[in-house]
Amino acid sequence: GAPLQLAYIGTAGTAPRNDSDRPLKDQRKKRRYEARAQCRLLGEMFSASSARHIFLEDHHQDRGGGRVKLTTALKSALGTDGNGLLFVDGGNTFWLWYHAKAAGLAAALQEVRRVTPFAYAGVSAGAILAGRTCDTAYWKGWDDPTVVPEESLEESLDGLGLVEPAVFPHHGPRWEETVAECSQSLPSGSKL
Repeated sequence: GAPLQLAYIGTAGTAPRNDSDRPLKDQRKKRRYEARAQCRLLGEMFSASSARHIFLEDHHQDRGGGRVKLTTALKSALGTDGNGLLFVDGGNTFWLWYHAKAAGLAAALQEVRRVTPFAYAGVSAGAILAGRTCDTAYWKGWDDPTVVPEESLEESLDGLGLVEPAVFPHHGPRWEETVAECSQSLPSGSKL
């Protein structure tokens, strides 16, 4: 078959870190460089014919980027032959969720899906985003929600809804009690 075409979203890994002594501008530059390097590495690992990074923060609808531009970028990166892979990497789930929502990623993916099938692979934060809700990001306390505007967290943390259940990656025996307790607080109709 035709070779894979990779679209890489490394936005979760570009979140600012409060424990860094670097200025935010320098942090952003470094993390975006790292995301580009990760995209190239994944492209080589998957023997992809192309590997393109997409920074969701560059596609905010209120900044003139918007869903149309994001849809165009996704279509271009994933191709139209059904051999596209959207790889959404891990990092800070709240940062990823915030930028995915601001960029209109859910609607853009629906538009792309109408044109061509593609696969979605989510790692950690990217896996959580694929679910119906991203509320599971609170469960471990690993991700810092203060990296996004406080008022945005007052909204529901809707995921992309690509899979019906909520996703709790890194699940293992040590998290059984947390899962049992926290799964009761998932939004109505959500399950793990």
